[in-house]
Amino acid sequence: MLSLVLLLFLLYFLLLANYTYQWSRIPSTLPPTIKQQRRFTVLVPARNEENNIGALLEAVQGLSYPRELIEIIVIDDGSADQTPTLVQQYPSIQLIRQNNDEGPGGKKKAIEAGVLAARHEWILTIDADSIPPSEWITTLNTFLDREEMVCVVGPVSLIQSGQNMLQAFQRYNHLMFQGITGAAIESGQHALGNGANLCYRKDAFETVGGFQGIDQLASGDDVLLIEKFMNRFPGQIHFLKSSQALVKTQPCPTWKSLWQQRVRWVSKAGRYKNRQLLFTQWATGLFNVVLLINSLACFIWPSEWRTILAIWGFKSITEWLLIRFVAAAYRERVYFLPFLLLQPVHAVYLVAVGLLGRGRKYAWKGRTVR
Repeated sequence: MLSLVLLLFLLYFLLLANYTYQWSRIPSTLPPTIKQQRRFTVLVPARNEENNIGALLEAVQGLSYPRELIEIIVIDDGSADQTPTLVQQYPSIQLIRQNNDEGPGGKKKAIEAGVLAARHEWILTIDADSIPPSEWITTLNTFLDREEMVCVVGPVSLIQSGQNMLQAFQRYNHLMFQGITGAAIESGQHALGNGANLCYRKDAFETVGGFQGIDQLASGDDVLLIEKFMNRFPGQIHFLKSSQALVKTQPCPTWKSLWQQRVRWVSKAGRYKNRQLLFTQWATGLFNVVLLINSLACFIWPSEWRTILAIWGFKSITEWLLIRFVAAAYRERVYFLPFLLLQPVHAVYLVAVGLLGRGRKYAWKGRTVR
């Protein structure tokens, strides 16, 4: 068993080293001049977001980009609170109201309704509990001058609202995921992304058939759509590595809500078609399973504890290098000791979500989805 964990660690190390190297190669400079000012439609799918929607709409209206070139559409996805009432207080923002309670693909249906109503060439999606920086669209518009693109995966970070273990866990996990996302997208290895900061051409969305074929899933409005773009438009999907386009989003307030979120995310994993992404998921999951089993076995056979402890240490350092690179690009401070202490929690979390999350029903904003 020890030889197996060593072999899997080597494989895991090579995977992380690849992502770290690819992240370091992503250009962080923008074109020196702006060739054109494009028109953007910002889509905000919202469900029961009365506590967040106001701050988002104020931020979007305060963007540095010319207001006449931005169309803002909020698609209310059957909210049971005051979300639509609050949106109506902004006369310049279009509100679409619909109820998608039948079937699991509510958010995707909301986005499709927004794309159908959009008048502009470029679609920008952002979650209702997120906040964009003032230079968000200005930076994106400049980035689009770099080369021919149909989709841009934007950076996302978590709003730091506390210093407890839950907040720290989500933050470090999210930073590592962002590093893998940027590396995978820019190198063209496989699809990853976050719907809280995603931009694509409206005609490209229509060309790939929108969410057709994945519309029965509760999740997948980001990764599975990006996968469709990559298959249809190879080389025209890029990652924007810039803190000036960094969208901040709310972390989950409780461990239970985090579990429900991650179960929702893993529900789409069975639909990934890219073999490298599937291999990475299985290799990572298997490594953590075997590492945990060997760690527990040390209580019975303590002779191997030094080797297992060394593997935990090297695993932590390997992940930390990627996290440090991402945090530096996002101009965020990170600390190694809290990350190190959270290593067992992270391993148990990955295994639990991967093994127990698939096929489970979960609650999401008042909906129960199987």
